[in-house]
Amino acid sequence: MDVNKSNINAPDSMSSVIQAMRFPAIFMVVCLHAYTTLQGNHLGQFYNSVTYLLSLVFGEVGVPLFYVISGYLFFANYHGLASYKKKLSNRIHSLLIPYLFWNGLFILLYALVQSFPQFSSFFSGTNKPIAEYGWKDYLEAFWSTGGWNNGDGTPILQPYWYIRNLMLLCIASPVIYYLIRFFKYFVMIPLVLWVMSPSLAFGYSSLAFFSIGAMLAIEKVDVIKCLSGKVKQCLIAFLSFTVLDYSLIGTDFFSHIVHRTNVISAMLLFVAIFIDYPDKVRTPKTWTDASFFIYTLHFPILLLLRKVGLKLYSLPESGIQVLIYMGCILATICICYLLYFVLKKTVPKFLSVINGR
Repeated sequence: MDVNKSNINAPDSMSSVIQAMRFPAIFMVVCLHAYTTLQGNHLGQFYNSVTYLLSLVFGEVGVPLFYVISGYLFFANYHGLASYKKKLSNRIHSLLIPYLFWNGLFILLYALVQSFPQFSSFFSGTNKPIAEYGWKDYLEAFWSTGGWNNGDGTPILQPYWYIRNLMLLCIASPVIYYLIRFFKYFVMIPLVLWVMSPSLAFGYSSLAFFSIGAMLAIEKVDVIKCLSGKVKQCLIAFLSFTVLDYSLIGTDFFSHIVHRTNVISAMLLFVAIFIDYPDKVRTPKTWTDASFFIYTLHFPILLLLRKVGLKLYSLPESGIQVLIYMGCILATICICYLLYFVLKKTVPKFLSVINGR
């Protein structure tokens, strides 16, 4: 995520809020993928209710929130062409280099694992083996390994669709800047399209939330002043939408609109809590610093743990399945942090480069 401390150029109070939110927002992304990587069948109502709230409500807050933060940081102290060139140069280090390195590394890792027949059960078989790749397949692995689907394709390291779209938005930032200067409410167009879209709508969500962050920076909106003391109101709105969300699950198209609106209410509650209670939700600095690394590596590790967990215990007792679900999330974060800690102690300069610092 493009929110490394070295890249932050915002008022001190807002900077501290952004830093405090980094690791909890990454935790939300891991929760989301604990649901989307692999699900068993008929796991029970208790399991479905818990995972829906953690993964499909709070979990879906993470990426949109990072887009808002990235848009805000990119346009903080934005002063025309000179700023544009400098900010793009910074993003080469914080986005492009990690993007190329990690996708390239996972192509090599998947090729190595696929060369051992005993590991074949861990692959779905729907994608072409790396050994059969042509030059076009390698290019697609860095951009979109599946159908574009209105922006829903992903590179081989799937969570990095966020980085890919963010780089495109940074390149297009002058257009976004002038749109906001002359028609700041244009951000409502992609936001409404995202809320209304039944698909994942990566393109709409990327543009919508990055532009919201841009608007907050360009218009110099005091986010802390706007949300300070608003936790109670945000909580009431969130609980109201959550009740409605649960009552409409899978009913009709309107349920999808309610769900996406609920994600926005959860985001506002999340930010308001970090503004009003900074000391109570403070994360240790070492975990905050590891956020980008955890984001990078969590998906394949989580997928493996979910597959192993469901194979070892596939019976549909909801309580056990919730424990497996939570255990996979916590184990994934701990494994990623352990790897980060080892690299930081052994090859700190190399880690800094591949971690976008």
